[in-house]
Amino acid sequence: MGQRLVGWRHPHLNGRTSMDSPPPDAYDRVTNPERFAVLHPAARALAEDLERRFDVQVERGEGSGGYITGATLTEYIRLVPTDPAAAPLVIGFTNFPGIILRVGAWAKVALPACGCDACNDDPADLLEKLHEHVAATAAGALTERITVAPDPWLETHWEGDGWSSGNRGSLSHDALRELRDHPIQPPPGGRWNPWPPRT
Repeated sequence: MGQRLVGWRHPHLNGRTSMDSPPPDAYDRVTNPERFAVLHPAARALAEDLERRFDVQVERGEGSGGYITGATLTEYIRLVPTDPAAAPLVIGFTNFPGIILRVGAWAKVALPACGCDACNDDPADLLEKLHEHVAATAAGALTERITVAPDPWLETHWEGDGWSSGNRGSLSHDALRELRDHPIQPPPGGRWNPWPPRT
């Protein structure tokens, strides 16, 4: 992927195998967060590639632009396909450093999800996940839907090239109302369209 990961070691192994549980203090410790900085240039390169290949409107700005909450962002790039049934993508650059993707109406992917020594995220794995989720977004491989019977649930499903993942969580009635009031809603059926190619 063109990024060199120099000087990073699993911080809590120290002679143990990867199957051992990390020590309790590893959950409160972050060793060398700078190793995640490789995500920033990779995300910028992906955004530039998407802008070249697909018919999208691009917005760049400082902070979050109001698109991503719950994290401190230094900048964002927002790509909105000209097909309204194709999922918009916001790439947020955190000061951790890390990346948060806001996709479609409600999907959010944090890279890393935590960053502590116990989670022990490998930057190479995070780069792969970044590429996978961005490619899946452009390919129309995200489904988002709300089911309301008998109780409200939010379902998110990714069907990437050789991988898939999904989440299903219950919603309070207030959360349901907030999601329904969001200005971006998935298309009927919940499956977003592929991005239209640039001609």
